Amino acid sequence: MMKILMVMVVAGCGANELQSDIPGERSDSEILDKAIDDGGKADSFGACGGSSCEARLCGFQTPAGQVPAEACFPNDSRRDAYVKFSVSGSESLSIDSRSLGYRPVLAFDHVVFYGTELWQFSPQRNGLGVEYRDIIDGAFLVGDPYTYGPELDLYLPDFKGPGSYSVQAGFSTARSYDRKTTTGKRYTTPACQMTVSAGSPDGITGRFNCTLTAREGGSVSLSGEFQAGATALDGPIIVAH
Repeated sequence: MMKILMVMVVAGCGANELQSDIPGERSDSEILDKAIDDGGKADSFGACGGSSCEARLCGFQTPAGQVPAEACFPNDSRRDAYVKFSVSGSESLSIDSRSLGYRPVLAFDHVVFYGTELWQFSPQRNGLGVEYRDIIDGAFLVGDPYTYGPELDLYLPDFKGPGSYSVQAGFSTARSYDRKTTTGKRYTTPACQMTVSAGSPDGITGRFNCTLTAREGGSVSLSGEFQAGATALDGPIIVAH
């Protein structure tokens, strides 16, 4: 049944979507596919860095100035991960993923994807993504109608633990497609200021602040914060809306 679902979801990556300009960002279907795969292995025991543990306890150490490295941790920290942000200017809203409660699901409608994701390009370089995606009605087939809520994505191509970074950022307003008209607006910037700090007891916390502009005109001020423990760094988390 899951395989059938994934075939339908992959087909939903149509040309009518407001496309993200964050390099390498995974589609909704790819994120869901990874979550299904990870969920099936959560209780399995295997290698993690230089040790072995349950898959759900395998996370990443994030020392300053170094590429994140896999290691086993005593607790699964996904429940405590969150993304919080506010937008003002041409658009106005405030969102905190913690208001949704922690109710993980594997679905493509009435869900929110949020959290962080590590891009393991090589032993020398990892990218870091931070995201929030509100999917109200996903498009299962090319050309199908869809309804999405607000979306935030930030992308750092070379992440080496706590520090100050300039990152790419994008914010999309609520958007929809009814087989005739696409609505919505996207704001972007190549230089959003982000400060990453060591989390407690592990993982990272971060703050970001910048101004984004839209191609059609208008601008917004974006500010926010996020938290991801060691075992939640390579997310994101999918919860019911």
